[in-house]
Amino acid sequence: MKLSARVRLTPEDRQEIWHIYQTGGANITDIAERFNVSRPTIYKVIERARKHEFAPRKSTNLRYRNLRYGLKRLAKVERNLEGSC
Repeated sequence: MKLSARVRLTPEDRQEIWHIYQTGGANITDIAERFNVSRPTIYKVIERARKHEFAPRKSTNLRYRNLRYGLKRLAKVERNLEGSC
């Protein structure tokens, strides 16, 4: 599986963090130190795990995808205008 360069935690790491958290094996600070990430990152992993989202998210965000769609649509409209003149 190809992961973004910014992704430090694999889906397996995320599941392990969730398991440790659920069993009470360690507190948030200990988990963060163990996986070499910040505490807010651990909180985000736990929040997503509650929704059963262990896989990494798409690296292309919604704003970029909308912009790309808008540019394609604009190019299509321009081609139609050039053809009708």
